[in-house]
Amino acid sequence: MQDKNKPFLVETREGFSVQYCNKFLYSKYAPKKSILQIVQNLNILSDTLFLCISPLLCYGVKELISKLEPNCLLLGIEIDENLKSITLKEYEKFTDQEKKFFQIPQYQELIQLPQNITNYGFFKRVITIDFSAGSQFNQDFYQELFVKTRDAVSQWWKNRITLVKFGRKYSTNLFKNLYKLTTITPLPLISKPILICGAGESALPVLNQIKKIEIEKRPCIICVDAELHQLLALNIKADFVVCEESQSIISRAFTGTKNNFDFLLCSVTSTPTVSRIKPENTYFYTSLYSDTTFLSNLLHNEILPQPIAPLGSVGLVAMELALRMRETESVPIYICGLDFSFSKGNTHGIETLHDKIRRSKNTKLTSFSSFESCFNNDSIAFVNQNNQTKFTTPTLRSYAELFIYLFSKKNNVFSVTEQGYNLNLKINTVPNYYAGDIKAADEQSFNKSKIIKWLNQEKQALSELRDIFTNKISLSESNRKEKISNLLFKREYLFLHFPDGYNPNLSQGFLNRVRIEIDYFLNLIQDSLEKISL
Repeated sequence: MQDKNKPFLVETREGFSVQYCNKFLYSKYAPKKSILQIVQNLNILSDTLFLCISPLLCYGVKELISKLEPNCLLLGIEIDENLKSITLKEYEKFTDQEKKFFQIPQYQELIQLPQNITNYGFFKRVITIDFSAGSQFNQDFYQELFVKTRDAVSQWWKNRITLVKFGRKYSTNLFKNLYKLTTITPLPLISKPILICGAGESALPVLNQIKKIEIEKRPCIICVDAELHQLLALNIKADFVVCEESQSIISRAFTGTKNNFDFLLCSVTSTPTVSRIKPENTYFYTSLYSDTTFLSNLLHNEILPQPIAPLGSVGLVAMELALRMRETESVPIYICGLDFSFSKGNTHGIETLHDKIRRSKNTKLTSFSSFESCFNNDSIAFVNQNNQTKFTTPTLRSYAELFIYLFSKKNNVFSVTEQGYNLNLKINTVPNYYAGDIKAADEQSFNKSKIIKWLNQEKQALSELRDIFTNKISLSESNRKEKISNLLFKREYLFLHFPDGYNPNLSQGFLNRVRIEIDYFLNLIQDSLEKISL
């Protein structure tokens, strides 16, 4: 007597089917026909990851492997242990070569698949295929896994585009800011309520209320760089300003505002012109703009300050820093201006940096209002919590969704307005009295000698690499490749911004481009050494 709660094989005219929980997981008549037809009709492109849901008897897997284009991979996905045992038995029949293209991750590996997607390869698309009706037993899990994996691949390529465009700038700024890190002071602790101000339209009504409160009773104000001019116009002094931007254009946000804020919170990859404004009152943090060996080494050697995961938006960074700086979870954090949306004709609040730039370009031929932002192909209309029509973009919406994922469940985090994208936060009005203070950290770490040592090591390594490229150092071909690999692949700043920088190699074309970068970064290192010695 067969146990209905255990899968068992059923012989048919054209092979075996599987019966499980009173269901046939393949056709009772032609078990292979359906999946083979699906595989046959597939138009396969290179760089594709296939999620093979419930492969079971692995019908169609070998046929799919034979059709694969370069850089494709099949992952067998099955979380039902009874069904997986059948799959693993079939999997043992595959050759080692076939197993390179067809892998079966463990459950824990599946959970972490979106986060570790590049461990399997650099894919451009994800396709899911139901190989048997076993996929019906855990549909929600498989659907969620597909969506998260697809989104992870998409986000990875978006990050790559950002690195191609700005990666060299990030690395340049890091080298230029290094000499300022001879003393690292931990972030201060805040025991009074915190108000985070973004540059969105919802900030102005809130700040008009703050303006009426006595200065000593106001909350600790943390604003993003682009919002600083609005506070200046309202005669409100910020406690902290967050600068994440690597391009020097953000310096315009600080024009005439030196006395309108107390402290700067700067990324080590932010433009060096900003940290010069108040060098004695600047706190640095490390933006992990890429998962690289050289950044890991700098952090391991305690040369760089505390790291923050790449968040993309300065508003999200401000939120993360506020959570780190509040003394306890009982300290409330209020947000305004983090709208991740905009209204018709306006993209930012009045008197913010972007608003001033837009006003400066206003002519008889150019409308003051910016309607192209809400009527272009990427704009997405939605109705906010106040039943107002607002607009967002895929990028802004992704920031909002990331905010919800990271921060919406944190204790004592509130939104002051309902004008922007719904961030799943409790709505709370601004109280009119704020007790508490800002405590600067006494502890400091002095790492001037560490920085000098690291810079000299990089200088020596780059000089040696240059001499190998120019044949000043003569090596056999095998030793030459080995030496170049050891020196080059630990210094990703040399090629991170190349379009193919995610997959470095020793081809002559790739090395020719690296050769150009060596001189550039040698000059940066020499400049940093001279400044740190002053």
